[in-house]
Amino acid sequence: MIVRNFHKTDTKTLIELFKETVHRVCCADYSVDQLNAWAPDFIDAALWESRLEKSYTLVAEENGFILGFANLESDGNIDMFYVSFQAQGKGVGKTLLRHLENHANDLKLDKLTSDVSLTARKFFQHSGFLTDEEYVKIRNGVEFKNTLM
Repeated sequence: MIVRNFHKTDTKTLIELFKETVHRVCCADYSVDQLNAWAPDFIDAALWESRLEKSYTLVAEENGFILGFANLESDGNIDMFYVSFQAQGKGVGKTLLRHLENHANDLKLDKLTSDVSLTARKFFQHSGFLTDEEYVKIRNGVEFKNTLM
């Protein structure tokens, strides 16, 4: 597995990975309505590309297949962190997080934060993140339980 910087040409693949991961991995913790609001059929690729370019975004791949991606904003917030349903439990998340942590250390950031789903909460807890607050988030008019860590 290699971890590399995001390229504009990755945008479409990352959107598809995001949608597929949300619908296949998070379905145990969220309803179909919640999943559809979170990862709808249409996602504005230009908006995503801009969002990913403005942050430190990494892509994990193996043999040309993208396994996951994550991004870190300049304030230490992990905005997006997704691992393909096909690569769950294979160390992709740990590797991406380690790279983000190393970059945060280079930036002399005191801590990392993230707004995580119920599904991702266990991964982040296991990685040393602490729960700051559980709350209800609204996306596209639908309520979700989430956790600030």
